[in-house]
Formats: sequence, structure tokens, C-alpha cells
Amino acid sequence: MPKFEYDNISKFLVSLGIFVLLIPFIFAWAWLKTPFDLTIEKSKIQKLTPLAQQIINDRQSIIGVFTDVFPYMFIILIIVGCSIIWVGISSWNRRQKLLDDHQILTNKKLEMEIAPSVELGEKVNKEIEQMANEFPDSPPPTIDSYIAVESLVNDNVNRLFSDKFYIFTNKRLGQYEYDVIMQGKSKLTKDYIIEVKYYKRISSDLLTKAMNHIMGKSKYYIDLTNAIPLSVLFMVAIDSATKEKIERLIYEYKASNPKSKLKFIVIERPDLESLDDKILTSIIG
Repeated sequence: MPKFEYDNISKFLVSLGIFVLLIPFIFAWAWLKTPFDLTIEKSKIQKLTPLAQQIINDRQSIIGVFTDVFPYMFIILIIVGCSIIWVGISSWNRRQKLLDDHQILTNKKLEMEIAPSVELGEKVNKEIEQMANEFPDSPPPTIDSYIAVESLVNDNVNRLFSDKFYIFTNKRLGQYEYDVIMQGKSKLTKDYIIEVKYYKRISSDLLTKAMNHIMGKSKYYIDLTNAIPLSVLFMVAIDSATKEKIERLIYEYKASNPKSKLKFIVIERPDLESLDDKILTSIIG
């Protein structure tokens, strides 16, 4: 169920209308709760100073006038409050319809552009070849182990976020192959692109290629949908030493690119089997 969305003026009008609607009830409550000097006996008033008597008489006169006027004020404020709320809701309804139409068009455009599922083994093999070229003296992860990592990540993403996102896994858009695309079901919900990497060894060059690749995917997604996604590199390290090196390279990258909005998740392979939900929910809203 999509969340309702208000533009600023509509939200203000609805809030103002509710406030105006509450005013007569607040006054009525205060009126019934406060005696306003009406219970003071005349003999006691006569014992007061002339100034005090004048103040009490003036207050009682004002209260008398207000008593005559209040029923009309009550009705007028109710009508005004309801009218303002109606205007605000009408404005919201028009705005929401435009947003819904835009969302439908975006969904249709995305569905039309998404190619059939990428052959996972073929895609993973390209990743492994990159690692083999970077470290020819060290065997890269096997295709099966890499696919298992991607499947675990995909399963966790679907489990945690399928209620808020349309989730596409292993799809092709244009020239790019996407591990995970998360399209928000509500216009208030940001889209996400997740790139999954499994490293036995890591280098600055490999990390740079991964970052450039996901940023290229993000740019293409923006051009296609006019929605700006948040990009997440989900990196799984085979051991603690590799994890520490990845984290050091990320630290260096962030230090030299403080305005970068690229998000990173780094965990060791054993931790993926019982992934802490907070690792994902802290990054993906």
C-alpha cells in the first residue's frame, strides 16, 4: 500500500483546517471549566475596592457578550475549518494523482526496458575473470561460491524489503547488468541499486572498477527513470584480512571523496549465512 504524499501547501492547509476546527471545542471546554467570576456573590463584590468592582463588572459584561456571540462563532469556525481541510485535501488529491500517474509511467518504462534475466553464471564468470587478471597467482572464487553469495544477498533483500520495494534481481538495462534494483513502491521511498562483490583478494584497482561500474549503472538508471537511486556496494570478503583491506581502501576513498553518496557494506563470508538485519536496514531505508 503506497504512502500518501502531501505537497507543502496542501499539508499546511490540512493542518490549518484541523487547528481552526479545534478552536471552538477548546473554547467550549475552557468556558465550561472556568467560572470567570460569575459565582462571586454581589455582597462580596460590594466589599471590594471600586477598581476591583469595575474590573469584575467589565469582565462579566464581556463574558455576557461572548455568550451571545459564541454559538455563531462555533458554527462559523466549524464551517471555515472544514472548508480549509476540503481545499487542502482537494489540492493533495490532484497532486497525488499526478504522482501516481508518474509512478505508473515510470514502472511501465522500467518494465519495458528490463531485459530477460541475465544468465547468472555468465555474469559471475566476467567478475571472476577480472579477479584472475588482477591476481594471476591466486585462484579467484569459484562460480558456484560466487553465485551462492549473490543468492544469499538477494534472499535477504527480498525478505527485508519486498513490502516497500519492487525488487528486480539479475536484470539487464541497456548495456548494464544489475545485481539488484529496488524501486520504491511509494514516491517517498528512494530507489536503490545494489552491486554484490565477493573477494578473495582486493586491490585499489578492483575497487575503483567496481565503484565506476555501479556509478555508470546509476547514471543510466537516472536517464531511464528520472529517479535518482542510492547506490550500494555490498562486498563480501573471504576472510578478516581481506575485509580489513577493503575497509582501508574505502576509508581512503571517502577521505578523498567526502561528498560521495556511494554506500558500502562489507562483511566476511561466514557472517553472510546469518546476516544481521541491521546491516542492511541501517543503509537501506
